[in-house]
Amino acid sequence: MVNLYLAMERDLLVVHESTQTSWQTEAHLVGMQPTCIAADPLRPERVYCGTFGRGLWGSEDAGHSWQPMGHPGAAMEPYDGLGIPVAKITALAVSHNERHNGYGVVYAGTEPASLFRSEDGGATWHDLATLRDLPSASSWSFPPRPNSNLVRS
Repeated sequence: MVNLYLAMERDLLVVHESTQTSWQTEAHLVGMQPTCIAADPLRPERVYCGTFGRGLWGSEDAGHSWQPMGHPGAAMEPYDGLGIPVAKITALAVSHNERHNGYGVVYAGTEPASLFRSEDGGATWHDLATLRDLPSASSWSFPPRPNSNLVRS
């Protein structure tokens, strides 16, 4: 069965193949501004979706239902070292090679610029803070959204 995930400006569209000649489209995370999507390559029913301002969401059933992940509300609480303390998720990737207890290791990039790693399917997250210690440059360019990647010149 083929599934397509489309991050639209305000909603996430999930397109499921119902038969060889027909497709079913469902809108999810309505009004939440999805920014990025990643599926576990060895468990394709496990899907992650980052949003701009509403945090990280996960699905265990190929996008039919979604639950908040990464300790929702952590942005309003003192950082406990286990969740994602910001609600702007800008990048997601699930490793093809790194696996722990049946889960692909997940990486989540955020705004402000940080990188988080989960080895347990998104139940806990660890800040890869040492990346912020890497040498920087005196000038950076910040292209406008939706192409807001960091570019050093």
